[in-house]
Amino acid sequence: MILAADPVGCVIGAFIFGRFVPESVWTRTVATLALLSGVPLMVCALRPDLAMSAILFALAGACAICYQMQVGALFVEILPDHCRAQGMGVMSSGLLTVQGLGILAGGVVATWTGPATAVALAGFAGVVFGAYPAWQWTAARRRTDLTALGSR
Repeated sequence: MILAADPVGCVIGAFIFGRFVPESVWTRTVATLALLSGVPLMVCALRPDLAMSAILFALAGACAICYQMQVGALFVEILPDHCRAQGMGVMSSGLLTVQGLGILAGGVVATWTGPATAVALAGFAGVVFGAYPAWQWTAARRRTDLTALGSR
């Protein structure tokens, strides 16, 4: 159940985000969704039962896939046509590498603290280390929006 919860959450989150959230909101939600993806994992510090853990992992997956889809789409938009495929390959390789290193680090931490604490610490680290980039993203989006308004 735990291993299936994240991908199930990703499918549900992608469907809901793509179907019911207006396109005009997508870019503005990237920072919030990135930070929110760590919050359900922090609840694992309370050592929830299997069903609640699966729900928490599904929520984290739903938030994570929504911001990852948007970041990927924006990345594709800014790449020049002649290097788009290579850029996507580098982005995908980088993402897989970082995810693998995260799993390795999580395993090491779980050896010392136990799985529930390691997952909670991973969620906490995601929120803490993601706060500054999220703030920068939001500030850049505001500047862009204000610039667009000023040019009208």
